[in-house]
Amino acid sequence: MFAGQDAGASNVDEELQLTNTGTTDCTLQGWPGVSLVGNNNGTQIGQPAEFDRSTAHEVVSLKPGTTAVAHFHYVQADAFDQATCKPATGDGFRVYPPGSTTSLFIAATGVKGCSAGSEKIFTVGAFH
Repeated sequence: MFAGQDAGASNVDEELQLTNTGTTDCTLQGWPGVSLVGNNNGTQIGQPAEFDRSTAHEVVSLKPGTTAVAHFHYVQADAFDQATCKPATGDGFRVYPPGSTTSLFIAATGVKGCSAGSEKIFTVGAFH
């Protein structure tokens, strides 16, 4: 889930929240893989989020029901050259928890990515 949106001048800062919904403790460490997806079929739009490697990435222990958060920042695609970027609105985000090959889908409305070009508009920090 995303929470705590703070927007300004096409920049958006949010917290990506991952909650342990299981019945036993779990741990995670590092950065999640995050990509904007769309077309009502999970097609990736543009480049995946870059890892903000300036963030600490210690092991996070989660008891059942507790939540880890990661800082997530993006610039709306409308801020880039329209002809090069070709903005496209996504349906949400595909998120891979650190160390997992299974993704989660988080619905999001109004988020635009660049469907063309090599613009990297998403950045994600490590979970803490």
